Amino acid sequence: MTQNVRRTVLWSAAIVALASSGLGPARAETTRTAADDPALTSVEVLYHTNDDNKDHDTKLLTSVRDNRGVEIATLDEHFGDDTFDDNEDDGPYGLRLTNPATLASTGHGRLVVRIEPNGNDTWKFNVFATLFFSDGSRRVAQERNNSLDQDRRQREFEIL
Repeated sequence: MTQNVRRTVLWSAAIVALASSGLGPARAETTRTAADDPALTSVEVLYHTNDDNKDHDTKLLTSVRDNRGVEIATLDEHFGDDTFDDNEDDGPYGLRLTNPATLASTGHGRLVVRIEPNGNDTWKFNVFATLFFSDGSRRVAQERNNSLDQDRRQREFEIL
């Protein structure tokens, strides 16, 4: 065996021994892999109308976006023929999952609430959304004393 080949074999053996001994470079034990990140399993939203209702002919669109702006859930019902009466709760409603998401990807994501009024309509409301994950953990978005109308049709709320 030539000296260069012998040296390469010895260095390779030393590196394997060092790596398997645990004395090699330090590794962070708290690093999470994608397999460790709990998956989003469901989303629910509840609305409470304050002192100005959502008219029966105003559509309500609700969706959730992850922290990259990708839609991950949407509410298929638009309530275009339902009035949300003053001082009443509506929901909770289950949203349909549209893209895979995880606990990590939803942190600082957005709950998007949009109305499409037929003419003039002001709706004053509180909104509470809960995201449920495969390990039992939850994230929430909740905001009180919101208002949407024909001029300001959309609000976005941070998921914590």
